[in-house]
Amino acid sequence: MFVKCCGFTRVEDIAAAAELGISAAGLIFDPRSPRFVSPAQARELSGAIAGSGVLTVGVFVGGTPQQIVETCEYARINCIQLYDGETARALSGFRPLIRAYRIRGVESLSSVSAPGDDGMVLLDAYSASAHGGTGTSFDWETLKGFVHIKRTIVAGGVSAATLPRLLSLVSPLGIDVSSGIEDAPGIKSHGKMKTLLRIVQEAHHDRIRTA
Repeated sequence: MFVKCCGFTRVEDIAAAAELGISAAGLIFDPRSPRFVSPAQARELSGAIAGSGVLTVGVFVGGTPQQIVETCEYARINCIQLYDGETARALSGFRPLIRAYRIRGVESLSSVSAPGDDGMVLLDAYSASAHGGTGTSFDWETLKGFVHIKRTIVAGGVSAATLPRLLSLVSPLGIDVSSGIEDAPGIKSHGKMKTLLRIVQEAHHDRIRTA
């Protein structure tokens, strides 16, 4: 299972997560987020896990394609997560892409496009106040029969407490966790990360893998 932990702000947290064996670490470039990091902070964070095999994912809400390219190159970001379809098309081929969608209900799934060869889909609960990190989940029952589930990362309200139910319903490519492994926004709990990864490994997923 692909495990993306998102919203790192501290070197000690991202280093601990890499040591535990996560697949990807998300760094948020949305200034409205309490987990926002500047390009300089992101460069320090990505440098802390260089050579670990963990993907560094830049999460962008807004910004021009050129701004995103410059940020990724400076901050050593090797995968991008985008919510805007037009920006995603403009940056096709630049970095592996996680195309994020905000889900209100089963009708939202009809707008989800098939990911590219090196891409993934991320489904998160819709919130009027934020793009992710709210701790709110959508109805995972709606994912039964979803055609792209094997290329899908499920986000929104995922934690050690809720993961068993998710995995009892569907078998997605991966999960994205932010508030579910925190003591406070941007402050990760090493104990919660360890517990989450233990549950992943015990749920018939012998190893955490990249996509």
